[in-house]
Formats: sequence, C-alpha cells, structure tokens
Amino acid sequence: MAAGPVWISAFFPRKNCLHLCFMLREKDMPELLLTDHLALHFLELPKITDYNVEKTIDMWLYYLKNEGQSREDKIMETILKNNPHIASAREKYIKFTQDEHMREAYESHLKWKRDQKTDLLYAEKKGRHEEKFETIMRLSKLNLNPHDIAVGVGLTPEKVKEVLAAGDKGLDLLAGKE
Repeated sequence: MAAGPVWISAFFPRKNCLHLCFMLREKDMPELLLTDHLALHFLELPKITDYNVEKTIDMWLYYLKNEGQSREDKIMETILKNNPHIASAREKYIKFTQDEHMREAYESHLKWKRDQKTDLLYAEKKGRHEEKFETIMRLSKLNLNPHDIAVGVGLTPEKVKEVLAAGDKGLDLLAGKE
C-alpha cells in the first residue's frame, strides 16, 4: 500500500496557494538564514489545470503531474522535445523505474513502512487488551460483581467471568477472542 499524496491544504488550511517554499532559519532571528541551498517546495499539482508550455515552469509542472501516465500525450512529447533538462529528468525516471535493484529497494522501503504501521496497530491493540485486563482485575479486587465489571469494560458478564477464572492467562483470553 503506497502512501497517497499529502496536500498543502492539509497542513495550511487557510492558504489557497499552489506553491509554498520553506527554508531553514533561526527561530528567534528569522532574518538569519542557515543556507539558501536547502529549500522544501510544496506544489499542489492537482490544482494546476492551465499550462503555458512556452514557460519553463509550466513545462516542469506539467511533467511532474503527468509523468508515468500510460496514455499518449502530445503536450508531453512537445515538452520533451523542446526542453533537454526535462528530457534528461525523464531518462533518469525511466532508468529508475526499470532498474530492478532500485525498484526492489523502493518496494522494500514500502514494505518496511507497512510493517511498521502494522506493528504499531498491533501494539495499540495489545495495549487496549492489557488496559481492559488490568481494569477487570482492579475492579474485581474492589469486590465488584462480574456484571458491573462487564458494564465498565464493555464485555459480557460471561467473558469477565472467563477472564477472572483464567487469572494471569486472562490477558491471553482477551487478546485471542475479542
């Protein structure tokens, strides 16, 4: 599962712009720029629909938005013919996408991200089970009956009785059958 695009508007809802550029500055003295060689550019490509392919910036925007599309594209052909820098970028893109080692490295990274997300979801679920188990045990020590405990933790009284009867193994019972 590849990560989807993140739009500028998700971070800056009041900014209705196509391009934002951030640079590294000292927080207390914003006039003090660390370097002008590092900048983060955010482009809202889906919002751009009108291109003047005579302008270099519009050529790049069109290329970035449409590279990798399977359809034939006369505008793209014109851009690639007229702009050697974009043609070079395309050659590198094609080389990257056709390089098995690079593709495997990218797919491996995506798998790692998916695994990390799965591990986090598992840990969160395990934490919820542990919390529920601890709550059941604490309420039981306060001599609450299984019905009242069940209401408090969102289980059936029968399930609470099973967890209490299982003792330390009650957590496994919760985790295996929720």
